[in-house]
Amino acid sequence: LSLFYNNGALPCGCHEVGAVSPTCEPFGGQCPCRGHVIGRDCSRCATGYWGFPNCRPCDCGARLCDELTGQCICPPRTVPPDCLVCQPQSFGCHPLVGCEECNCSGPGVQELTDPTCDMDSGQCRCRPNVAGRRCDTCAPGFYGYPSCRPCDCHEAGTMASVCDTLTGQCHCKENVQGSRCDQCRVGTFSLDAAN
Repeated sequence: LSLFYNNGALPCGCHEVGAVSPTCEPFGGQCPCRGHVIGRDCSRCATGYWGFPNCRPCDCGARLCDELTGQCICPPRTVPPDCLVCQPQSFGCHPLVGCEECNCSGPGVQELTDPTCDMDSGQCRCRPNVAGRRCDTCAPGFYGYPSCRPCDCHEAGTMASVCDTLTGQCHCKENVQGSRCDQCRVGTFSLDAAN
């Protein structure tokens, strides 16, 4: 199929310094690369190395470096020069990936002026009766985000989720009915929180 699409075979094009041989794989065209060299044609340093064609390890600890200059690179949303701490309003520092933005939901957080989150888990500081990592939903037993009003449900007859967080529709236990989950179904008895 490749021969047909390209109107014949393609030349290997192996890099004269990065490859150990000018002959490539017949299927896919991968050239045989020197140590710490990558690419189909062996023309780049592998991740964690710099200075092609004499690829040498980055001197940046756990961080990466620029593949041409060897200069250490800070991962996204970290604080230079060490790049081991997240910038404000971000969390979960990783030496390669960096930090993730908090993205706290404005209406659901306690402090609108500084919507920071926990540096490890990313949990935003939610207003009362609001839940979710980003404070973007009502806590169990409440509905109507962002005002989050209490569900009008009979506690003994509802499941742990109590009601739908958007509509307030009560989530009844098995054999329980009624808009408030306050009645036993026909043929059943003993509506109780323990069963």
